Amino acid sequence: MMDRLKTHFFGRRGPVLLAMGLAALLLPTVGLYSGGSYTVVVLAVSLALLVSWRLQRHRTPLRPDLRLIGLVGAYLVIGWLSVVWSIVPVATAKAAFDMTLLGVVLLPLVLIPDRDIDLHIILDILVITVIGAVVLATVDIFIYDWYGAGAAPGHYTVHRVVKYNRGISYLEMMLWPLLAYYWLYRSRAVAVGLAGAVTLITVACASLTAKFALLAGFAVLALGLVATAGTFVAIGAVVVVLGVAMPVILKGASALLLGEAQPLIKLSGIHRLEFWDYMADRVWDRPLFGWGLQSVPALPIQPAELARYHVVTADGIGHAHNLWLQVWVETGLVGAVLFLAFALYVLRQTLTLPASMQPFALAGYTTVLALTISTYNLSADSWWAAIAWTVFLFILISDRCRADGTTTR
Repeated sequence: MMDRLKTHFFGRRGPVLLAMGLAALLLPTVGLYSGGSYTVVVLAVSLALLVSWRLQRHRTPLRPDLRLIGLVGAYLVIGWLSVVWSIVPVATAKAAFDMTLLGVVLLPLVLIPDRDIDLHIILDILVITVIGAVVLATVDIFIYDWYGAGAAPGHYTVHRVVKYNRGISYLEMMLWPLLAYYWLYRSRAVAVGLAGAVTLITVACASLTAKFALLAGFAVLALGLVATAGTFVAIGAVVVVLGVAMPVILKGASALLLGEAQPLIKLSGIHRLEFWDYMADRVWDRPLFGWGLQSVPALPIQPAELARYHVVTADGIGHAHNLWLQVWVETGLVGAVLFLAFALYVLRQTLTLPASMQPFALAGYTTVLALTISTYNLSADSWWAAIAWTVFLFILISDRCRADGTTTR
């Protein structure tokens, strides 16, 4: 075993293997507690992959996905142009720069073919750390009341509720390629243990969005195993509805749920419904090109709107907690069309994977889709890093399976 590790981690493939080994240790552990750490760790893997490829004497050719690059590039162009009409031009320019730099640095994950990686070692490390970290974090959630007041004075309640939420969401994304690999090609017992561990911490956490995202993923996996093509079409239809009608959907939901049903909704839900209410109205104030990237915190709120809100104040909000509505608000119809095209193209790419892996890819896509409805910000770097890492795992696993001619169990 030691000779095998030495050969792989200190040989010709050393840089990327060491980076991936470190990622396999850190993402499910440190990343579970501090979701933002995904950015640094995943970018390190991406850069190590680029360096390793450059050092090869006989490089395998790059496989640029021109459609994907074109869609992402077009949206970034709109983002940069929105500096001109943005209500917060400095924040818009910073967001455009950050998103451009992030996109460029993450590209090696999807562009550089690398089939010399010992997936068994990397993924075994990853699965062991996922299960171990989940058990410890779940115990911590249940015993936090005993020590939390001293550990986070002044922030005890908030810290207890949210400290693992982002990391759990990212673990849910990572689950699907790992589940595909172990269920189809290694050990179904390990796959069941992995799914059970992620389910355990999701049930224990406070995030309703994380619970919904994982449940939706499992439901789609079940449907996909029975009818992959039909599941693909159904998800595509949902994506189109979300991309086209999200402002109308959220405006209607706010009007409906902020009435008699309000006492049944927890405070964070009321908060979201209130800021979605005024955000949806701002879409029609600038429908074509929007208010500029990163303009959501500065959106104007009308006095009549504030008069009927219970949580939202004149200070507004930090971020939209809904990527589809944020795109409509910040980049208008043009940005919404590009973002929808991007989402549909990524969905289409799930069908390029081996047939046995497609249901798992559709489940992963659905989990991410569910999270876009109620969490995070378009320019959140850790969000895109987590998605890129998940896609990277799917690519590695599917490439290895094709190269080895592996058959399903």
